Amino acid sequence: EINLASSETLQLLSGILESEQGTIWLAERGDKQPIVRHKNFRLFGCMNPASDVGKRDIPIGIRNRFTELFVDECDERSEYLIIVDKYLNQTNIPKEYIDRIVTFYIDIQTKVKNFLLTSSSTSSNRVSITYSLRTLCRALRYVAITQWTGKSYSRALFEGFCLSFFSQLDRSYYHDVQKLIHQIILRKFRQIKAELSFHEIQTKFFFVQLS
Repeated sequence: EINLASSETLQLLSGILESEQGTIWLAERGDKQPIVRHKNFRLFGCMNPASDVGKRDIPIGIRNRFTELFVDECDERSEYLIIVDKYLNQTNIPKEYIDRIVTFYIDIQTKVKNFLLTSSSTSSNRVSITYSLRTLCRALRYVAITQWTGKSYSRALFEGFCLSFFSQLDRSYYHDVQKLIHQIILRKFRQIKAELSFHEIQTKFFFVQLS
């Protein structure tokens, strides 16, 4: 996110973007000559709206050197289907689960908007929560990773979506979300058994087979 870059970094970028003859000095590397940018040099940057907590706008002088393309948040079912399929296409999860996951996500978003799921169970202290695409992707990432441990896909789906969608939520609503996961995603798997033994153990980003 280019708007989170330090002032020093943005200052360096300003020199490169000044013109086709833009240059950059790397004094800390001991350079005695400036580096001239390549004729085909292109810089792609992204940023979220500065209205978010901890976000800030980039200086207008640098912003004016970019061609801006506004990309709205995904809100179409067809877009969700593409995202879910991308995360799960290397797993053994049946394809029909992709549609179920999207249905679950849209349904739970509706409940949040109608204050049926909040961060507090008491009406006087109810605070709206936010389930974003990041919440969904976090659950999908967990499912995709745990598939490599030999864990059943039903257990991986159950754990991943509980872990991701229980966050922010008041404990009294856990059962409601768990029920939605069973009804919409898992369906026939009403009772998910705990898996106490695994074939692999995770070491950082790798799984080592147990013997």
